[in-house]
Amino acid sequence: MSKSCLKLVAIFSEAMMKKTLLLCAFLVGLVSSNVMALTLDEARTQGG
Repeated sequence: MSKSCLKLVAIFSEAMMKKTLLLCAFLVGLVSSNVMALTLDEARTQGG
């Protein structure tokens, strides 16, 4: 493999990792906000 090719692969893998991390963070935020809403609804139902 030539150096320029290796550089491209490194940049590409770094970009993919960043994308994956962003996606994971987004999914975790989505799930946790849904869980929060569910627990709040349950608390409201049991309290009322």
